[in-house]
Amino acid sequence: TAHNYVGKLVADITYSSNVGETYTATTFNGTLDGQGHTITLEASNTGIFYKLGQDGQIKSLKVVGHIEAAVGSCGVVANHNYGTISNITTEGAEIHWNTSGTVSNGYKDGIYSVLGVVGTRGDALSKDGADAVAGAGGIVGTNYASATVRDCLNRMNVRAVVGGGGIAAVN
Repeated sequence: TAHNYVGKLVADITYSSNVGETYTATTFNGTLDGQGHTITLEASNTGIFYKLGQDGQIKSLKVVGHIEAAVGSCGVVANHNYGTISNITTEGAEIHWNTSGTVSNGYKDGIYSVLGVVGTRGDALSKDGADAVAGAGGIVGTNYASATVRDCLNRMNVRAVVGGGGIAAVN
């Protein structure tokens, strides 16, 4: 199911994002303008959006909180990004995905990750084009070829076994 809403935040909000059958079947193709407001994630096990479609845009938003990931590819804003994410800051505790090892400021157990912002390059994407099982990213889980992430800052620790990246787990 694709949703094409256009909305603006007019105040800070608290949100709980959890995996479920409806959640994983949802693609957001609309626009969310955070207007500098904050979404605080509470008791979440996945990103705010499961999939941001090619026409989807998320911008001007701050996200704080803690995620214990319950999906294969998990990002604070979107698990799978085909659209545009811009001017986002994430901060708070951590995002965990199968949590052995720590990725923080581009380092995983002392090993430098790809560019310090991406955990795994695109060759880790599934061959059939299905949503990849990837890891955890401070902004997105998997950033696909049609997608753009710009002017974003992650201040969260990212913990993942594979594909942990400050901005994206897989690009």
